[in-house]
Amino acid sequence: MYLTKWTFASDDGTIVQIPVDRFRKGFVRAFKQRHPAARQRQALLKAGVEIIYEIGDEGCTSWRTAVKSLRKGDVLCIEALALLPDERIPGKLQPAADLIEALDEIRDKRAVIYETSTGRRSDNREDLKAMRADAIKALGAGGRSLPSAKAKENGGKGGRRAKVFTSRDIERAELVWSAIKKYPRWQDVKAALPDGFTVDRAYKLWGARHALPKSKKR
Repeated sequence: MYLTKWTFASDDGTIVQIPVDRFRKGFVRAFKQRHPAARQRQALLKAGVEIIYEIGDEGCTSWRTAVKSLRKGDVLCIEALALLPDERIPGKLQPAADLIEALDEIRDKRAVIYETSTGRRSDNREDLKAMRADAIKALGAGGRSLPSAKAKENGGKGGRRAKVFTSRDIERAELVWSAIKKYPRWQDVKAALPDGFTVDRAYKLWGARHALPKSKKR
């Protein structure tokens, strides 16, 4: 049985549904704390993948499991290309060489690699060149970090993402935002909002409140 859509909370906490694309498959390889599996899976769901191959799941011990399933025109989605090659094992290919072999197999299948963290695709020559360079650099450093440009975009902290709020957080924030009598001052609102939920975010979601008394300057 195949799903037709994924349902999850977006970055601003709202519930969204993403249609499933039967030509898209996902690959997850958790790597230390830098690339948590949960973050990778959420990005793949947003990309609309039909199925996710995750290292550690039954029957998935290598990128070859995912690539074997690819057909002409398929897209293999991954957070960063550096996560594709297998770990360094004595007697096996080094990660950088393993990466080249994986890219060759994907190309031979006339399939495409798509990086969810950058939006780059292997069927674009310049994208592929940059993806490969970033991946080999990351593998050489042993950290499999996100591409440098994306790391800077995310605050220079190895791909740290914005906080994701639950539906309960959103409901609580909306109640606070609308309860003007209970939270008449801006400092009251800020103190009552869920942790990390800003006044700016609330304004974007629900618009302006009614008149609020301004804080007196000391």
